[in-house]
Amino acid sequence: MSSTPAISVMMPTYNVEDYVADTIDSVLQQTFTDWELIIVDDGSTDGTPQVIDRYAEKDSRIKVYHYEHGGRGVARNRCLKHSRGKYIAICDSDDISFPERFEKQISFLENNLDIGVVGAQLCSFTEKPILDKTKIISWPTNSNAVYNDFQKNKMKISNCAAMIRMSIFKEYGGYCEELHRSQDYEFFKRILNKGIKLTNLPEVLVFYRQANYVANFRRYQESAMYKNYADYVANGGSQTFSEFCENFTTKLYRQFIKLKYLRFILIMNMRKSYLKAKIILKQ
Repeated sequence: MSSTPAISVMMPTYNVEDYVADTIDSVLQQTFTDWELIIVDDGSTDGTPQVIDRYAEKDSRIKVYHYEHGGRGVARNRCLKHSRGKYIAICDSDDISFPERFEKQISFLENNLDIGVVGAQLCSFTEKPILDKTKIISWPTNSNAVYNDFQKNKMKISNCAAMIRMSIFKEYGGYCEELHRSQDYEFFKRILNKGIKLTNLPEVLVFYRQANYVANFRRYQESAMYKNYADYVANGGSQTFSEFCENFTTKLYRQFIKLKYLRFILIMNMRKSYLKAKIILKQ
């Protein structure tokens, strides 16, 4: 094993004391062992700092850094700042990687130099991670298909299962810190626009923890504006998020007024047609 690890595992944490131990254990159980685990705690207010510190005391490959809360994009970029590996493996702090994940992904990237990012298939779970075919989240295994989906604003690769060449971050930068959500979408779309190829392995390599319906719906609502801004930034936009929101909201309000007016016209036309029909029937 070299002094510089082949893989830096990126794991930002924030209030995940109930899940993070299982996630770290899944990294410790990897069949590929030449890695460092970079954990950046983003100002957790629960017992997360104590849990991750205990792991760092037991294994020198685990590096823990504590910061005040800065947001997801800031925490991810702080992970990158401390990373030394040739490859970055994304590992969300509540998901679980299969033991062979790193081995399969690094082998693929070493043998496919034209690919910059490789993901994998996922299996969702809420309580216990059990491989259930009905809960598999499938992504395309062809880089052209991934590219074409992104052009339709569809993200068909999961950040939580991605392994990325460090050289890509060095050349094109990290995650957009203005975005509270959809930083991964903006990053992937930005590098796709630069000609970087993304694909997925056909195997399920990550158990993805799924929140309850209410939480998912709330995330969906919050993500809508951020995704629109992510598209804007990835395409070279320079407005701040607040400026973009102000303009975007104004446009939406104008569209809303137009829709209300069209609805009014439609109702009036329907009423006229109804009155005409009523008169004809009386004759």
